[in-house]
Amino acid sequence: MPNQNQKTVSLVHYLADVSDAYSLAESDMHWMSTAISHIRKEVRKLNELAKSGKEVTQYHFGELMQHIDMYEYLAENRHNQHAELAESYTAKYEAAKGGEHDTTP
Repeated sequence: MPNQNQKTVSLVHYLADVSDAYSLAESDMHWMSTAISHIRKEVRKLNELAKSGKEVTQYHFGELMQHIDMYEYLAENRHNQHAELAESYTAKYEAAKGGEHDTTP
């Protein structure tokens, strides 16, 4: 029966890891969608200003560029986190294939 218990523990850890990974991805895609919507809204405002013949100055782009820089930083940061997680999960998978059992989450 200890073998069955080991399999159950490994499965629970696997499911916890997968759940965490998908939850993180879902959260990241939510903020990415919010960022894209915000940028679209700001670009539409600039487009309306230009279409109405009003002068569009460098000032109008300042806040938009600040937000784009922030979104870029967040995307790079999250990309690095996802890459590290993928590397960790790949290492765990390779160890499990080789018969090693890592039961740490």
